[in-house]
Amino acid sequence: MFGDIAVVTTSGKAYYRLVEGLRKRGISFVSLRPEDAIPLSVKVVITTGEEEKKIHFPKVLVYDEDEDPTDVIEKALQMLSGKSTYNQVVVGVDPGKTLGIAVMGDGNVLRSMNVFDTEEAAQKILRALNAINADTKKVRIGDGAREYQLKLVKLLDRSLPSDITLESVNEEGTTRTNETPLKYSHVPRDIMSAVRISMRRGSKIRREKGYE
Repeated sequence: MFGDIAVVTTSGKAYYRLVEGLRKRGISFVSLRPEDAIPLSVKVVITTGEEEKKIHFPKVLVYDEDEDPTDVIEKALQMLSGKSTYNQVVVGVDPGKTLGIAVMGDGNVLRSMNVFDTEEAAQKILRALNAINADTKKVRIGDGAREYQLKLVKLLDRSLPSDITLESVNEEGTTRTNETPLKYSHVPRDIMSAVRISMRRGSKIRREKGYE
């Protein structure tokens, strides 16, 4: 996807954060100023709110330089995939002192991360689900670290919309590497466990409060 995404801004902070996020994910892009002509190869433009009015292009995403660029990058990739929505998005979570999180869209990894705080994990899961359009959304949480699982379930039940399903998944075998699909062979252990948890059907957790 060489040149499919253009970062169009004169803001040093916005540019640095966007470029850092794109490079971490190995995504090719072109750098432009608002007055520059946009190459024919470009399919999505990312810019700031102040500069948006200067850009005449059918697909423009606005980035707030004070926010994590992950969400806007994810939206750009979704546009490039040609999908306005996914059939199903599943977040797999391997709970513990270090939480592995994998966001899966129709069986493909959209985003993955390690988080070291349960409250932060709940916030990142909420943001990830809000940023992606899908017909159905689920969060599957491994049961190997019960204390961390229960804390995360409680936080998610309070923050997530009531139509998002929570499931408890048996973690047995999710850390074994000899069954790891080749396309995930480079993925860190905690995140690989989260990927495998996302693919395993769990027991539905009753929502107590949900979203009001």
